[in-house]
This record gives sequence, C-alpha cells and structure tokens, in this order.
Amino acid sequence: MKTFSQFTAVFEAELKSYLREVGALVFVAVFPLFFSTLTYGMGTVLTGEAAPERWLYQVIGFGVMTVSIVLTSSTAWYFRRGMSSGRLEYVMAAPVSPVAILAAHSLANVLTSLLAFLFAGFVGTYIVYGLSKLPGFLLAAAVTFFALLPVVGVNLVVGVVTIVAKEPEPVANTVAAVVAATSGFAYPITLLPPVLQLIGMVLPFHHVVETARAAVMTSLSPTQLPILLLMMLYLVAGLAVYRYGENHYARKVGVSW
Repeated sequence: MKTFSQFTAVFEAELKSYLREVGALVFVAVFPLFFSTLTYGMGTVLTGEAAPERWLYQVIGFGVMTVSIVLTSSTAWYFRRGMSSGRLEYVMAAPVSPVAILAAHSLANVLTSLLAFLFAGFVGTYIVYGLSKLPGFLLAAAVTFFALLPVVGVNLVVGVVTIVAKEPEPVANTVAAVVAATSGFAYPITLLPPVLQLIGMVLPFHHVVETARAAVMTSLSPTQLPILLLMMLYLVAGLAVYRYGENHYARKVGVSW
C-alpha cells in the first residue's frame, strides 16, 4: 500500500510536469499529420494515385514512431539529468522504491504521448472513414497503450546504457535510427532486406504499429495478441537489466539503502 501511494504521488507530479509542456505536446500531436501529409503529397505527385488509406497508414505509423522516439529520448535524458544533478543518487538513497519512481515516470510519459497519438489518429481516421471507424480507432488506442509496455522495457535498457555512456544523445539517436529504419512506420516491413526485417520483427515497435493499423483499417488478427504478450518479455528483461544497473551504479557511487 505504501509503495502504491508513493507511485501515485510521483505519477501525479510527473503527469502535471508533462502537461505543462504544451509546446512539446502540440508538436508530438501535429508532427504525424504534417509529415504524413507531406510524404503522401509527394507520393501522389510521383505516382498520380490518390488513396486516402495510404495517408492514414502513414498517419498511424508516424504517430507511433513519434511516441516511441519521444519515450526513448525522454528516458535517456531522465537518467542523464539524474546523474548530473545528483537526483539519481538521492532517489536510490530515499525511502521510496526506485522502480516505483521510474514506473510512475514511464507511465506518465506513455499517457501524455498517447494523448498526442489520440489527436493525430482521431483526425486521420475521421477524415478518411468518417464516424464509422472511430470506435475502431478507440480500440486501437487502447491496444496501443498495452502494446507500448514492452517499449518501456526497451527504454529501461536505454536508461542503463545512458548511465554507462554518460551522454544521452548517442544512445537515444542510435536506438531511434534503428527503430525508425526497421519498424515499418512509413512503409511495409516486407520492402526491407531480410536482415532488417528480422530486426524489425524481433523488436516490439513493428508489432505496436501493425496492431494499431489493423484495429482501425482492417481487423485485429487472432495471432496479434499472442505476439504482443510475447513482447512483454522485453518489459521483464528491461526490469532485470535496470535492477542490475541500479545495483552496480549504487555500489559505484557508494549509495546504500
């Protein structure tokens, strides 16, 4: 009960902090619409074909991509700021579970990013399908929230690597580049070379975006839920790596609890 109270207190504080950053939230919400419209317009000019479903395909893809990259970047910077300010040592020494604090931070980040995804996806779905597909989009948003949990596990690993590398940009940028290139955000993953397809299929991001697209544009496949459940191993692995990194860093800086 005590841990839950600590979690809710940190979550509320983190959520308020994110919601105050209106400019960043607006950017995350508008970017998928802007960029997908740009690429769709270029494709229409080059091919002479105008298919609104292709535009929605990219709106959802760029929406999930933006959320994923924002989550990765914010996690890397969270650990970097914690190291530079001494907050990381304070959190480890405080009578509060570091995992509860990090979980509250991650959940607040996921929810605020999901708000931006809701806006872009809602607009795109309404323009292409009207009101008929909006229930499907709401289902897609719920499934996307569930599917983002494995991404939190990946980000925990990113946080530990940031502690080792001491700089967030190389870590976050490298992960973002790999994710953007292999996850099929803008085009089908089958167009990639076999090696990149394999990387995309192993990482959870491709499954997140394909599940969201299926919920809106076609229908969810019975095979998609088991895959998402399997991807939860990333969350388990991320927690294990984080606990190892936390213990190693605590011994290194001389923090005991």
